[in-house]
Amino acid sequence: MRPSRQQTFRTDAAAKLDQLELVAALLERDATNNRAFINEINSAYSRRAAGRPHKRLLRLRAMARGAQSAAVWVVSTTLAIARSRQVRAAALAVYAFAVDFAVVLSVISAAVIILTAAFLLTAPPV
Repeated sequence: MRPSRQQTFRTDAAAKLDQLELVAALLERDATNNRAFINEINSAYSRRAAGRPHKRLLRLRAMARGAQSAAVWVVSTTLAIARSRQVRAAALAVYAFAVDFAVVLSVISAAVIILTAAFLLTAPPV
């Protein structure tokens, strides 16, 4: 006697359910074993307090904030100099003074070198 379609369907469904239960049990076993393996590996590394950034990261953040504030200061100062006629005139006067001072120092240095050379050439040997 052949089984009915409904009995065949129930038998196939039960076999598939058994197979799925087996797969689920195997996956659960693997997950448990992997979790234990990962915990064993992680226990070898030292832990730091959770929620507190690393010291290097804090230093990098502070350096980045300092660099950003310095860049903002440079840009704002440059814009203030470029927009203000009086500040621009003062900066040009300081630049002109520095150039004149450098020229005067170079002339004095050349004169001292020339006088030293003349003295060495005209002095009798000892």
